[in-house]
Amino acid sequence: ENIIRAIDLTRELEPHTWVMHVVTDHIPGPDMRPHLTERETERILRSLEQITPHLPAPEYLALENLERHPTDYLDKLVSATPHSRCFDIGHVWKEGLRPEKLLPLWLPDIRMCHLHGLEKRDHKSLHHMPPATLDAILHPMWDIRFSPPITLEVFSLDDFLNSHQAMLESHERYITKH
Repeated sequence: ENIIRAIDLTRELEPHTWVMHVVTDHIPGPDMRPHLTERETERILRSLEQITPHLPAPEYLALENLERHPTDYLDKLVSATPHSRCFDIGHVWKEGLRPEKLLPLWLPDIRMCHLHGLEKRDHKSLHHMPPATLDAILHPMWDIRFSPPITLEVFSLDDFLNSHQAMLESHERYITKH
């Protein structure tokens, strides 16, 4: 009901995407990475069926990968529904994994990306990321002329400006290589 209300209240703004967090019933501990149970999956699928008629088209709702969850926990939901995926690159980094490995697997379903760095916690400036780590995901995206929007998901002007600068520097390295 809350998601439907949010969609109805913001529809007039004509958003590109509504992003939804899919969480498990139990709260993960610092190391717990819960999979969705069959019961949770069924409940989420029923909820998505109720939400979909309120969208301009089903793909306008993107399911976001979250930290402390296995990277594949949304795969069944995305493949079983016409909804899209929000690829949160920072959450993949936070798990110590490599988003460039997931890009080709998830590419057909990606409608939106969230990009942010890590420094003690996530949603920090990209300048905290080693250049090679940033290049490892951005360069393949530029190679394929990746077109979904990339949101710099940071929460201060300084983090935004420094992230923008880190992306420009990565692009300079990309141009130099090509």
